[in-house]
Amino acid sequence: MSNKMDRPLVTVDGRTLMDRPLEPPNFVVDTLISQGLHILAGSPKVGKSWLALWLAVTVAKGEPVWGMSVKQGTTLSISAWRTPSFASRTASSRSQRTRRTASISVRSALPSARGWRSRWRASS
Repeated sequence: MSNKMDRPLVTVDGRTLMDRPLEPPNFVVDTLISQGLHILAGSPKVGKSWLALWLAVTVAKGEPVWGMSVKQGTTLSISAWRTPSFASRTASSRSQRTRRTASISVRSALPSARGWRSRWRASS
């Protein structure tokens, strides 16, 4: 079994980095949200958790967001303070309002850092 410390660190100099072509972002919600990790931050009680959950369910169902096209896909919504039953009930009730199949995973707290992505993918 190979240890990460046995492999050399691969680095890229500034010139090489600047000469690489820049890939266009892969938008999940057209011109608004690209694929990847996003963090909503703001004042308390302004609706960040509800917005994140609504976006996760809407993208999972492939429905337009504020008139913008959406690439349907599996979503993960992590809330560090909501209870698991609240988040699951809310996501479930919102995804059952239409006949479209939604693929959403709701977590109430961050899983352990080691192997969380593979465990999440296996549960999807």
